Amino acid sequence: MPNDENPTKYSVKVNGDRVQDPYQLQHGDRILIGDYQYYLYVDPLVDVEASYDWNEAMKEANRDQLAQFQVNDEDYNKQMKEMEEKIRKEQEEKQRELEEARQRLDQERIAQQEELERKKLELQSAGHDGEETLKKLQA
Repeated sequence: MPNDENPTKYSVKVNGDRVQDPYQLQHGDRILIGDYQYYLYVDPLVDVEASYDWNEAMKEANRDQLAQFQVNDEDYNKQMKEMEEKIRKEQEEKQRELEEARQRLDQERIAQQEELERKKLELQSAGHDGEETLKKLQA
């Protein structure tokens, strides 16, 4: 066994499982020595033409490293709910701000229409005709 000297430094895995005792290899076993030396045991008496999915073998070889970066489902779901709640609150705040701005604009528009109507009445009472009044108000 290559890891007799220091099993933690040069670990050996067969098919993704750490091996510390002698192990009889079978056709198709995947062997990882350390972190980078990856081998496939092919017994020529069984199937010389056999092929194996490289991507799956790499996932298996790096399972321990990948596990370090994975978040458990409970933490992930909690984080997602917090983010969704934050987004919902921000959307509600933006919606409220838009509604307030819309109301202010409506009030300004109504005030301008009232002012326009007041000026129109003033000009008419001063003896100006409707066409002249309209032209002056539009200017």
